[in-house]
Amino acid sequence: MFKTKRDLVYIILAGIFIANAVVAELTGGKLIQIGPFIMSIGIIPWPVVFITTDLI
Repeated sequence: MFKTKRDLVYIILAGIFIANAVVAELTGGKLIQIGPFIMSIGIIPWPVVFITTDLI
């Protein structure tokens, strides 16, 4: 199915990117409290999205 190992790695990274972006958007409206801070839980997956963007 994949011609090279590079193609397989690209598909896996693209899947991780898309999955994390969708999770971040779906959970963006939910709030979480960590200590005195209240923040959107959607910001937690975004660092993974940025890292996979750089890798792709």
